[in-house]
Amino acid sequence: MEVADSRVKEGPNSAISSSYATALVCVWLAFMFAALPLLGWAFDHPLLTRFIADARPMWPLTSIGYISLTLSLAATIMDQRRLAFALVTVPAVLGIIAIAEHLFNAGPELDQILFREQLLMSDAPSAGRPGYHASITFLVLTAGIALANLKGTKSGRIMTVVASLTLGFGTLSISLILQGVGASEREWAPLIETLPAALSAAVLSIGLLVWKSESGWSDLIDIEGAEWRVLRVAFPVILTAPTLTSTLEFWLIRSGTMDALPAEFLSVGLNMVVIGGLLFWSSAMLVRGRAAVQEMSSALDSAAVLLTDLDGRILHWSHGCEDLYGWTADEAIGRRKHELVAPGTPPEHHPAPGEHSEQTEIRHDGRRLRVLQQVRRLERRGKEPLLVVSMIDITERTMVEDALRESEARLAMALDAHEIGIFEWNARADTIRWSAGAEERLGLQPGSIHDYASWEKLVHPDDVVVLNDTVAKAIEAKAPRFSFRFRFNQPNGRVRSMEGSSRAFYDQNGELIRTIGVNVDVTERDDREAQLQAREAQLLSILQTVPDAMVVIDETGHILSFSRTAEQLFGYPADEVIGRNVSILTPDEHTGQHDAYLDHYLATGERRVIGRTRLLTARASNGREIPIELRVGEAVTGGERLFTGFIRDISQRLDSEERLNTLRSELTHLSRLGAMGEMAAGLAHELNQPLAASVNYMATASLLLKEGSDTPRAEEMLEQARSQALRAGEIIRRLRDFVARHDAEVRAEPVEETLRDAVALVFVGQKQLDVSVRYDLDPGAVLMFADRVQVQQVLVNLLRNASEAMRCAGTEDMSILVQTKVIDPETLEIAVSDNGPGLAPDFLDQVYAPFSSTKGEAGMGIGLSICRRIVESHGGELTGENLPQGGARFRFTLPMIDERELELS
Repeated sequence: MEVADSRVKEGPNSAISSSYATALVCVWLAFMFAALPLLGWAFDHPLLTRFIADARPMWPLTSIGYISLTLSLAATIMDQRRLAFALVTVPAVLGIIAIAEHLFNAGPELDQILFREQLLMSDAPSAGRPGYHASITFLVLTAGIALANLKGTKSGRIMTVVASLTLGFGTLSISLILQGVGASEREWAPLIETLPAALSAAVLSIGLLVWKSESGWSDLIDIEGAEWRVLRVAFPVILTAPTLTSTLEFWLIRSGTMDALPAEFLSVGLNMVVIGGLLFWSSAMLVRGRAAVQEMSSALDSAAVLLTDLDGRILHWSHGCEDLYGWTADEAIGRRKHELVAPGTPPEHHPAPGEHSEQTEIRHDGRRLRVLQQVRRLERRGKEPLLVVSMIDITERTMVEDALRESEARLAMALDAHEIGIFEWNARADTIRWSAGAEERLGLQPGSIHDYASWEKLVHPDDVVVLNDTVAKAIEAKAPRFSFRFRFNQPNGRVRSMEGSSRAFYDQNGELIRTIGVNVDVTERDDREAQLQAREAQLLSILQTVPDAMVVIDETGHILSFSRTAEQLFGYPADEVIGRNVSILTPDEHTGQHDAYLDHYLATGERRVIGRTRLLTARASNGREIPIELRVGEAVTGGERLFTGFIRDISQRLDSEERLNTLRSELTHLSRLGAMGEMAAGLAHELNQPLAASVNYMATASLLLKEGSDTPRAEEMLEQARSQALRAGEIIRRLRDFVARHDAEVRAEPVEETLRDAVALVFVGQKQLDVSVRYDLDPGAVLMFADRVQVQQVLVNLLRNASEAMRCAGTEDMSILVQTKVIDPETLEIAVSDNGPGLAPDFLDQVYAPFSSTKGEAGMGIGLSICRRIVESHGGELTGENLPQGGARFRFTLPMIDERELELS
């Protein structure tokens, strides 16, 4: 139905199928058979109403009913379903009304609406009213056309049965009418229909059967099998036998050959003989067919075959599938195959019908299977197609193939990894065959080297003579094996170094038959050896010229190598010290320590010297002690542990550092003197106050003592004078300690006291500047391990720089913040911040460079450089930065001491 519908929609230029054309022909024939009687009534032409002179006429309403059926079938074929349902209601209503009138002999007399006068002139009973046959045909064909408009195989099957019954009744009526049976014979009245109506009904039935042929009897007859072969014979017999026997019975009675009862018995007997013979034949056919099918089914069921619908749901699960997968049919039917054999994986996509595919699947017991699967699509008329899936267990074969492929892959990987090519030279046929990839690894196309001559062309000319001579000597000596080495010229111009060996086979006469051998590409090895030799020569040259002495010893401490620089440093020739213990190069007091260290390291693996730089003292051949810098490295080669020591004479460096430290100390002292000079004016003012106060207090006490009036008051004045004198002395002490030149002395110093003394030194006599100094001290930062005077020098420099920067910038409410913070248990940080203009960006990049200053000509530019040197000598770091809120901050770190550790010590 859908196929025909699609063809109709394609338009007039489409190819019309034979069933479509036949159905249309039936429609037009039925329309003509139904319309001609109506024209006969309209034009008063009796022959058109009956087609045969002695036959009954076709009444107008019957003609209209068949015309409506014809048009409804045409609308169905043209896929106009709504119109078809509307038209088919006309014969349905006529059939229902006619049957009701016949049963109750009363009704609306619709049969008198058309051509009333002509109908009244007829002597037929119920003239104009459709008869039983026509009424039933209306209802049956109405149902058939309605079913034809529905989609689905089942509705088509029911329509086919309905149309077949209508065709049978129509054919019987036509047969009786053509034999002259009239409506006056009451016993045949229910079976008799007018000839135009019978023809219309038969043709309409044929049209329906042709139109729905895909789900009709033709579909059943075309199906193979014993049942359908029986049906091909039984259907025509069952359809025609009753008609033939009834016709024979009617003819015997009409001709007077037999009475009615014997003729009826004869008809029944003939039907029984035909049906009985048909049943016997069909039973025998079915039994033989069933046995053959059962035998075939058993054979097929032993194979691993399953049937699924298009969605993959299993409809049949053979015994072969049960044996292969371990799932029973009850467990498998209704599920999808991948749910059973590949749980947790996405549904498989079947290959194109007829193609094979290999599947890895899992049995019910968990064992892995390798299956060769083929899918075929089984088309069925009127039914959904099926998928036939057949499986062959190839697990064992696959395992063997996988093992073979794995072995070949390992061999290929080994050959490729070692740049090995296997070849076979057939000496008699002069042909050479290579293993897979061997020629490609040489940069050649496969088949480039196919004989001895093509191989010889690619060998370096200097090696051809040697190779030919090697082969000739091997053949002459009947040597079973021979080795060779040659250089190979690649097409890209590169030269590869090759070496290999070959196994030779000879015949009974001693002539060479063939050789099988391997070629190994040793280009990389030769390059490495050449590079290694070059590196050795280069290293030897470096070691001979390097300024550091090099001594190599083994794990027992014996000298293995002694460089030329070592000879110059220690005064020993290499031949004299090689093989002796390295302790000859150490002072007498350290001679035994070196061997003890080696034993300790070999036993525990604890490193004390290896990988580190150490300052030691060595001994020359003349007994002179030499300060050296030693760095030791370790290497293991050939299972032997070696230690290499690089020794540098640092005598000159130590002398230079000593002179540098002396200069640095003088520079630091001069820096403090310069700072003291700048504070001289403030110092005089600051000392003047306590001295003047002391004089005044003493004068007042003298007067009081002379008067003798107030001795306690005089004693108080003397105490005040003493306090002011001490104050002046403390100021002088601080300045003396700060200015005095002395050696650096690192010890535990109180942090807060050092800070406050430095602040007092800077701001002595400068209170008029109105600089407020605030403290933010970390309670945990109590003691530092440093030189107090040097730290104060750093603080004095930073505090003076901050106050001068704020004063030059005209900063209001000048403020300096001194902070301390514990960074970690061994480190504290001291910071000096101000609210001045901050540091210029370009100055930040060179803030610690010597002679870099923001004070112009008034500054020397060495203050921060000295401060940085002092901080770094204490193991700390000095940094400067601008604050987000404005101003600058300098921070430096110093070693810190925990009070508890100090108390314990």
